[in-house]
Amino acid sequence: MKTSRFLLTASLAILLIVGSTATASAQYQSQVSTNVKLPSHPRLLMLKGEEKPLLNNIQNDRTWSSVQALLGIEAEKIIQMEPKERVLSGRRLLSVSREYLRRLFIMSYIYRTTGNEEVLRGLKKEVLAACDFSDWNPSHFLDVAEMTLGVAIAYDWIYDKLSKNERKKIRNAIINKGLKPSFDPQYEKSFNKMSNNWNPVCHAGMVYGALAVWEDDRNLAASVVNRAIQNVPIAMKEYAPDGVYPEGVMYWEYGTDFTVLFIEALQKALGTDYGLSQSPGFMNSGQYHLHMFTPTLNPFNYSDNDQTAAIMPVKFWFFKHTGDTTLLYNDIKIIKQRTPSHLRSNRLAPTILLWGSSVPTKQVPAPTQLMWMGGGSNPVAAMRTSWTDRNALFLGVKLGRPSVSHGHMDAGSFIIESQGVTWAADMGIENYYTLEKKKVNVWNFSQSSTRWDIYRYNANNHNLVTFNQAKQVVSGTATIVDSGNDPMNMWLMANLKPVYGNQIHSYTRSYALKDMSQVVITDHITTDDATIMTWNLITKATATRVSDKEVLLESGKKSMRLKMDFDAPVTCEISDATPPTDYEYKNKGFQTVRFTSKLKPNTTYTITTTFAHDPTPE
Repeated sequence: MKTSRFLLTASLAILLIVGSTATASAQYQSQVSTNVKLPSHPRLLMLKGEEKPLLNNIQNDRTWSSVQALLGIEAEKIIQMEPKERVLSGRRLLSVSREYLRRLFIMSYIYRTTGNEEVLRGLKKEVLAACDFSDWNPSHFLDVAEMTLGVAIAYDWIYDKLSKNERKKIRNAIINKGLKPSFDPQYEKSFNKMSNNWNPVCHAGMVYGALAVWEDDRNLAASVVNRAIQNVPIAMKEYAPDGVYPEGVMYWEYGTDFTVLFIEALQKALGTDYGLSQSPGFMNSGQYHLHMFTPTLNPFNYSDNDQTAAIMPVKFWFFKHTGDTTLLYNDIKIIKQRTPSHLRSNRLAPTILLWGSSVPTKQVPAPTQLMWMGGGSNPVAAMRTSWTDRNALFLGVKLGRPSVSHGHMDAGSFIIESQGVTWAADMGIENYYTLEKKKVNVWNFSQSSTRWDIYRYNANNHNLVTFNQAKQVVSGTATIVDSGNDPMNMWLMANLKPVYGNQIHSYTRSYALKDMSQVVITDHITTDDATIMTWNLITKATATRVSDKEVLLESGKKSMRLKMDFDAPVTCEISDATPPTDYEYKNKGFQTVRFTSKLKPNTTYTITTTFAHDPTPE
């Protein structure tokens, strides 16, 4: 009886899988026919014979030659490592999947460009170890996507060097641990029609797997590709109208890297991207990324983003397709200044050479546009006094709404950098794993979510005004009302009323970079009821109260003064930015400056706050 029951269960499971695949095949046969003939292996990213022109470009540029050498050294280091084991961090296998992608991609690239047999042996060891995993953790499908991408590239790029049994093992893993689970409704719903980064990341990983094993299961592979062609555009709508990515700079890298990987896979294997690269705003998004970096090459880290400057391989793809060399101004600097650590850790490092080696690194001009802003669902702006001066004054402005993916209650906030110091700061990302472990409903963006109780996510801990310390309205959107881009008076005005709801009658905030020397923030507030207003500042400098309306900010021998012009009594308090719980980041190095005032009902106020350096003694 037990044996019969087991056989019946197994038979039903097989029927469900077959039925699921058949349904998927019928649903997604829209663009790519199963009869299409793909190029022979290798067909992903770099076709057979493309190694030679690539190496010619690399050899003609000292920077690219050094990158090639560093990847070779890293491949040799990877050979000495033991393959990673299937160990989860909380609910994620993502760090393991990303490390496999890094190792497999770098070793595959070095083997393709050097023919190093020792690297080939190490590569086989790594890819077969990944295929021995019981599964690739489909309950958190990003893990599956990144693992599938790495395994598919390795399989495709060394296809002719694999034995029959090795091919079978890798192919079966791609199909059974990658592609088929992606059609399971409980996993597919997490990415298929999402508008955030999960969509392109997961679809790209699946498409690489599908193209790698095309000959072995054409129906399944075509279903994967057609599903992606249909649904990746849902996420690409987020770039409209002018390239601003709602999730911020770090997630722009993640989502855009994989969107471009997907587009490149279609172009190489099928000869077309079905118009995806021409989605509104997409080809402009390189400009968004360029302008979101400060003079010290740190990103404007609003919302769930950190302040780590990393090499962005995808920017070189944008250069190839726009011809705008200035897009690479920051990236070439980062490569030349920080290559060893940043390059080795970048799991997509080979694409820097695949997409960028045709760029003469000595001939990258500085951009000329000092002010840039973009709209969409999460407007942002950047103003600066210079591109070439590391000590230049920079003002970044974040508007939009809190409820956007990875959003904080930061609509209306800003950052200031000058003389290489962050005077007005954003603390950025919190630790997801710790929050999840403590049962914080971190992925719930509703008004009552416990997400907004987290110190770094709350409106009171951004460079904002709050009223009675209340939270922002998550469904409201702060928008740009007007602006001017005269280099001596760059400014914009934003309507912040929608993110404060009934807390205030009206509220506009102006942000200006004046006379190439000072930042002026002007708040125009009209009350309905009496309220306690708090003007909040987060800083990485050491703050000292000079008076209730003046604070001295110092960092080493450098200083900036904050002066408030406000026709009402104010109290000023300065403290460390310490959260109330023991499980959040301690925020070491950050201080809060809070100006508090009682506002009368039915009254209009103007608060002008100026940030300026003391005059240099003659």
